[in-house]
Amino acid sequence: MALVSCCAALASVLPTNVFLPNSSTYASANSNRWSTTSTLSPSCVVLPGTTQDVSSVMQILTQNQCPFAIKSGGHMANPGFNNIDGGVSLDLSQLNAVELSDDLLTTRLGTGAEWQRVYDNTPGVVVPGGLCGGTGVGGVSLGGGMSIFLAELGWTANNIVDYEMVLANGSVVHANGTSHPNLFLALRGGGANFGVLTHVTILNAQLTNLVYAGQVLNGLTDRSAKALLRVLTRYTAANNRDPGAGMQTIFKVGGDGKNEVETLYGHRMGLTALLPVPFLSPAIFDDLLGIYPQTLAIASPAPMSLLSSMAQSAQANGFRDGLATITFENDRATIEAVHQVTWDICKSVADIPNLDCFWSYVPLPDIVTANSLKRGGNVLGLERKRCDRMGT
Repeated sequence: MALVSCCAALASVLPTNVFLPNSSTYASANSNRWSTTSTLSPSCVVLPGTTQDVSSVMQILTQNQCPFAIKSGGHMANPGFNNIDGGVSLDLSQLNAVELSDDLLTTRLGTGAEWQRVYDNTPGVVVPGGLCGGTGVGGVSLGGGMSIFLAELGWTANNIVDYEMVLANGSVVHANGTSHPNLFLALRGGGANFGVLTHVTILNAQLTNLVYAGQVLNGLTDRSAKALLRVLTRYTAANNRDPGAGMQTIFKVGGDGKNEVETLYGHRMGLTALLPVPFLSPAIFDDLLGIYPQTLAIASPAPMSLLSSMAQSAQANGFRDGLATITFENDRATIEAVHQVTWDICKSVADIPNLDCFWSYVPLPDIVTANSLKRGGNVLGLERKRCDRMGT
């Protein structure tokens, strides 16, 4: 079927949910992405409002063999990952419900919600979702998901107890420990090609919204970089003994000549809403706080929403982005070699106007795998090799 006919068929069933290129809603939805590299030109944008709407859409797309792409939060730079040229853009942003259970033990989330919305609307709990507030529930839930409490709670996917998904034939299934258990395991890190994920139910991490949250900005010099790499190596091993801690370090070589390092860290210490102040920083962060020069160092009990907004500020929307990842063993010589190669590349393009170069390190201690297995496992495959890892 011609692409125009695909859009016409969708509009005949969901007339208020399909938008063509001459529509302001089309323009707004199509540009609402983290990176402008993924702003393409679909023939139409579909904004389903319910799971049943998604079911109707999938039946039409499948029957007519219409090419399409799915957008949850749209936090991916690669063209074609959440958009399409000439096909149908299935935009889930209207499926953004955040519903706490009556006992506060779980939260049901629409997969079109961004994690900042989740944290802003769960004031009494901590949900173990994505660290960056602009990422979408759908992608994080299917890709594994690095929360700030990765070591203690495992991947975000390991805390999901139910996936609601629309299959290619339009049928709606719930994959969990007793219903469709094979699909349930496959969705834990297996990606988005099994169907359209509409809602997830996730275990809350704790019955208070407070975490211990900190942010440190260091000037980027050879000396501070080496010190930070030493801290990251030691921290990754120490994280096995103190799994309540989480940390991510982001290096920046700016086109404006401003070179700095931002480290975000947090701790889930069974905090209560009546936590007394002042509150001492957990000892696992002592080495980090001793690195100079520092241009900023703040830490206090804070809601998860504040930590995620700080993480998002380092990854602002509206730029052209490219990215790559690598995972390697937690070995000091290795991390220094990876760092030097990356820094050399970034310095070689530092004189290009308006170009910023970022690279980050995310510790992955062995205990992540052990705690993920306690929650039913996943399909990421990291249990096949036992060693503390470092992601960048």
